[in-house]
Amino acid sequence: RPVRAGDITVLFRASTRVETLCEKLHERHIPYVVDIDQKLDAQPIWRDFSELLKFMAFPEDQAALLSVLKSPLVGMGDEELMSHLRRWQMQATYWHDYLANCQDELCKLMAEAMLGKPRDWLSRLHQILRDPKRRRRLWSGLNASATAVERSAWEGVIAFLSDYSATCLSPLELREQLQKAFDDDSSAYEFPVAADAVRLMSIHKSKGLEFPVVMLYDAGSAWEKTEPYWAKGESKLGKGVFFIGRKNERPQKHAQVTSILETLESDERAESERLVYVALTRAKQHLFISGGEPTRSKPESSIYDKCLATFNKLYPDASTVNTGKLSAR
Repeated sequence: RPVRAGDITVLFRASTRVETLCEKLHERHIPYVVDIDQKLDAQPIWRDFSELLKFMAFPEDQAALLSVLKSPLVGMGDEELMSHLRRWQMQATYWHDYLANCQDELCKLMAEAMLGKPRDWLSRLHQILRDPKRRRRLWSGLNASATAVERSAWEGVIAFLSDYSATCLSPLELREQLQKAFDDDSSAYEFPVAADAVRLMSIHKSKGLEFPVVMLYDAGSAWEKTEPYWAKGESKLGKGVFFIGRKNERPQKHAQVTSILETLESDERAESERLVYVALTRAKQHLFISGGEPTRSKPESSIYDKCLATFNKLYPDASTVNTGKLSAR
């Protein structure tokens, strides 16, 4: 059968910025998901939901109110928000009057919170956020790099509300339960994303997994860390953390500093080679290695050069195709 989007996994280093790749996939209408280890409170949807509960518990918190209004939960733009802020400065009760007269049920519930604990607020909030129209509006407010991951997070928020919708918890008590879920990094509220989509994943997370098609992304850039300020090491004084500093700050021909730097660089090379091995052995059928070749003083520090050196050793008689400064086998 033809290759489907779900067969493809793009691997990258944890430090790689994948926003550009996400934007290009989005422009070409290719479904994708970003599969990264991320705590609940690091995801925008969960943070917005936390701010909503904070406002419900403390209606005088103007920062929480503005966060909710700007979030996809309400979807107010910057210009509209600034216009409301100018009116609020002239009228102390402006926000309550505005929210109470909105057609949006969530805004009306927030207006009730400003006057005290609203009636059946938890079950009503659960029903409001489950509404299909709100979900469609939420998706339209998400940016290009959100897609299925944010939708999965939203299903988690709904599941969290479902667990407490029949209780009589106050907004503050529910926010305390939410904080416990954040602290525990609970997987009970993590939902699977669409299967037929290109998966973007860090090399670290791919350990132990295999995929039909693997693309190693950003293979041309330097691998090892540069310009460390502090590093663990060992010298005649014993083990410890040593100040390294920038290159122009390091003592010249200092035996202790030289020894620490050599140990550090050796450890980094070993770690990078282990990750390269992980990346190269994830593919069941096809492996693509992609990346530009920047100007650098240590060409051996890029994944591409490590791979090419390995291929040369394993297949010395293989034919080589030269493409500019790079070579491909």
